[in-house]
Amino acid sequence: MFQDLHDLLPKAIKSLNLEKQTDAAHAIHLANTFLDEKFPSDQKPYKIISFQKNILKIYCHHPIVAQEIMYLGKPLIQFIKRKAPNLTISHIQTTTQTPGSENIN
Repeated sequence: MFQDLHDLLPKAIKSLNLEKQTDAAHAIHLANTFLDEKFPSDQKPYKIISFQKNILKIYCHHPIVAQEIMYLGKPLIQFIKRKAPNLTISHIQTTTQTPGSENIN
């Protein structure tokens, strides 16, 4: 009588056209997991702004943090692909401008 939640969720997500939103949430979660290991701190020096059109956008509090995240870009993309092979990330963009600004590196 009862269906497993694991079986129901994909159907509900697809029927509501929420695939892009769930993919974005999953990509952001995985990126946070990876970066939290690299920047162990109570106050994160970055904030993931969005995941759209296969681009992960990250706001950094300081240019050195942006540079470090760009250096970690390839391992970050590989980590996400290993954990979620269905997600495609073409590249990572960083900015030191407040979220909402147009200055993306």
